[in-house]
Amino acid sequence: MLRRLSSYRFTAAHHTTLRRGRRALALLLGCTISIAAACSSSGTSDTDQSAGAAQASDASSADGADSDALPDPCGLVGPEEVTDLLGVEPASRPATTDDPAVFAGCTWGELTSGNVLSVQLGRSIGEVNRIRALAQVSKDTASSSVGTDGLLLKDVALIPGGGGVGATVVFEHGDVTASVSATSPDVSQESLETLARSVDASLG
Repeated sequence: MLRRLSSYRFTAAHHTTLRRGRRALALLLGCTISIAAACSSSGTSDTDQSAGAAQASDASSADGADSDALPDPCGLVGPEEVTDLLGVEPASRPATTDDPAVFAGCTWGELTSGNVLSVQLGRSIGEVNRIRALAQVSKDTASSSVGTDGLLLKDVALIPGGGGVGATVVFEHGDVTASVSATSPDVSQESLETLARSVDASLG
């Protein structure tokens, strides 16, 4: 009888200890799972926030780059203006540029036909102004009333990637230097200045 009672007491105590151990283990596992879930949620949130911030930064940079780009010169002259000046309506061709914030150009017509219209836009880099520098090749110049510091080149047509005999109007519009040129011998200086004023107005 004593042996059985002792065995019963031992067994009861043993079961009590096991139950307590199981409760402690269950509690520990529950806490561990909760912490892991919280960490996972926090990690995902941080990752998402970092990715969102990076995308916002990239978009901001892209918007900044686009806002600095010069206007498209091909869009500053209408088809009817090309026809009125050259007598034909050739397709426009944008000029290649390494930096759209510094230079942009467009031409209509072919040099081989001697009938070309060109519009170029540029910004100064330090003290260097590409369009003003090209204008120095002219030997016959006069002031022009177009824009600010307007200049009429009576003997040179400034064309992206080259040039030819003709006439050019160079002027300033804000921080932009513009040139409007024609190689056609049938284009009068008055007509060229009229088109240059239209370009100046289109620049806003």
